[in-house]
Amino acid sequence: MGELVTFEDWRQRRPEPFASHEEDRARALLSDASDIVREATGLPAEEWPTRTPATVRQIVMRLASRAFDNPLGLSSESVGDLSYRMGRQQTNGLFLLQEEREALAEALGLSPLVCAEISIGYEDLKFRQFAPLGRTAEDGVTWVGG
Repeated sequence: MGELVTFEDWRQRRPEPFASHEEDRARALLSDASDIVREATGLPAEEWPTRTPATVRQIVMRLASRAFDNPLGLSSESVGDLSYRMGRQQTNGLFLLQEEREALAEALGLSPLVCAEISIGYEDLKFRQFAPLGRTAEDGVTWVGG
């Protein structure tokens, strides 16, 4: 289906140009970031907007930039007397932050809740469970039956 952001658009927004030997890696990361964003929304290809919303483009470029600028995902480094520490926004690599998931849902008009219908037992009792989009029980979400 292609990238949600063109390589040229991303290149124009970068503080420094890509070195010629880095372009293949940068293109691959941009493609990976597009795929991750698509998968995170759960939207089939035919339901994607014909023009990618600005928020979605920004998130794709942010994902690709994090992975490109910090490929090892380092959060801090020390060399002699010099040391620096990066925040979570710079070290997360090709994984969406919860704020990014929420921004994607809003930009694409998706419901902030997901629902799963579950059948239990011999009587095939059905009930539904709701959770915020992109979160799981491991995130500490309180599940609410309905």
